[in-house]
Amino acid sequence: MNTPLAVPRLRAFVVAAACIVSAVAGAESAIVEAYLAGDYARARQDWSVLAEQGDPVAQYNLAMLFIQGLGVPREPQRALPHLRRAASAGYPPAQYELGLALLPDGPDPARAAAAFWLERSARQGHPMAAWRLGRLLAEADGASRSEEALAWLRRAEEAGIEGATDSLRTLEDMLPGGEVDDGGDVRSGLTEGRGTLAQRQAFFEGQKAFIRQDYAEAVRVWSPLAEAGMARAQYGIAFMLESGWGVVQDYAEAAYWYQLAAQKGHRKAQFNLGKMYLDGRGIAADRGAGLYWVQTAADAGEPRARDLMSRLK
Repeated sequence: MNTPLAVPRLRAFVVAAACIVSAVAGAESAIVEAYLAGDYARARQDWSVLAEQGDPVAQYNLAMLFIQGLGVPREPQRALPHLRRAASAGYPPAQYELGLALLPDGPDPARAAAAFWLERSARQGHPMAAWRLGRLLAEADGASRSEEALAWLRRAEEAGIEGATDSLRTLEDMLPGGEVDDGGDVRSGLTEGRGTLAQRQAFFEGQKAFIRQDYAEAVRVWSPLAEAGMARAQYGIAFMLESGWGVVQDYAEAAYWYQLAAQKGHRKAQFNLGKMYLDGRGIAADRGAGLYWVQTAADAGEPRARDLMSRLK
């Protein structure tokens, strides 16, 4: 019986175990049998021989014994040489584990090395590497980093990685129109609220243009989606109109699109519309309407709305 594993590393271990079983054949199957029987000393001895012969799978499996503390003291540092050899040989699971091992807790030059190995693994189809890489890039500065982060997180989400959707939502929520759960009765009409799958993919392309600061292209992509009733695009267009990015600044037109998105439950649009009512910007000043929309946004969890309401009381 294998030693129970800590929850945070469980998925990584499952990937490892699958690679162990699928990579062996013939005489090597005896090593796997020893491993599955809990004879980690025998597995370590035999994998060590193969690792010295340059077998990347054996190098990786040997490293995992040290990472998991199976049959040996848990010593991740002793795993690094084996991971480096297997990763350099192009083995995706080893590249992923090496990336994790190099990943620092805070800002550090080592992040570049971690990103390097995670990307090499992700490009070979390792879904967990795509998720980890996306999260790492999302924390970096720069438009290109955000665009890459979105792409990797979407790939991880498509692969069904638990946690990828939450990471993606967190990043998208920082961008214009990025609110994923933006209202609309999608059960009765997919063109309302979130939109169809094709519309959501198109919106993503507009979002990438925005990240590149190609605002005119973002407006071009989002405009038909906004006209079709997609709340995220309506908010994005309103944001651009209010900011004057990619279009001539027009507060009245911005208020119009914010209103449409706000009515579908888009909390950022609700807050911005409320502010426009309170300030009398692009729309006739109306404190009652302003407070209504700001409070609605606050109730939906918009932090800026909650902060404003606490100051207005």
